[in-house]
Amino acid sequence: MLEYIVKHGNDIVKVLGSIGTFIGIILSVLKRLYADVCVFRERKAIKYIKYLNEYNVYLDDLSKEYIKHQIASEIMFDVTKIKSDKFRNIFIKLKKDGLNPEYLDILKKLKAYTVLNSGVVQVNIGPSYYFTYCFERVFSTYFFTLAFVVLVTFLFKVDALSNTISNALDFFFVILSMILLMGIGIYLLMLSPSKYQIRKLNKELIKYKIDDISLYTNLTSRCV
Repeated sequence: MLEYIVKHGNDIVKVLGSIGTFIGIILSVLKRLYADVCVFRERKAIKYIKYLNEYNVYLDDLSKEYIKHQIASEIMFDVTKIKSDKFRNIFIKLKKDGLNPEYLDILKKLKAYTVLNSGVVQVNIGPSYYFTYCFERVFSTYFFTLAFVVLVTFLFKVDALSNTISNALDFFFVILSMILLMGIGIYLLMLSPSKYQIRKLNKELIKYKIDDISLYTNLTSRCV
């Protein structure tokens, strides 16, 4: 394995460099799309406000209340980045009641698994979550391994006498690839909370009670 890396090190570095560059481009595109979505939602809120102001005389009270609700929902999504009105209200209530920001961040990641039971928020995870969690860990290890391969290749390309590498472009690809691959590995590693973190979160959430009956319709209901 080591002999193969040394023998084909230059080709490996170039391939990994190309992969890293491609991933960097994809992340940039996704970031741009997210920004465009936020701008679009802001424009929707402005459009609703315009409707409310210009066509006020043509709207009944129920229609006005609906438009105001939509305006508030769009604005609060922009502020909190939480789409669900119900979960957003619960999130805000817990934040106002003093839930630790660390737990709030974990809860935000797990909103799809959050339930409200008799006024107490809990996170109920199932087999699908564990599958996703393991999948992310496997791919995180994969990207860290690729970064290690890049490092080993780089070290074997260093001239022992002059401490320089034969090609400056290879050096650039090595650094770029390692940064991108390790960055992706760390991102995947931190993407989903562990079972231990979820257990601590649920233990903490028991201390907080959601008294506002408008936030839930029955004893056990999904928040999203």
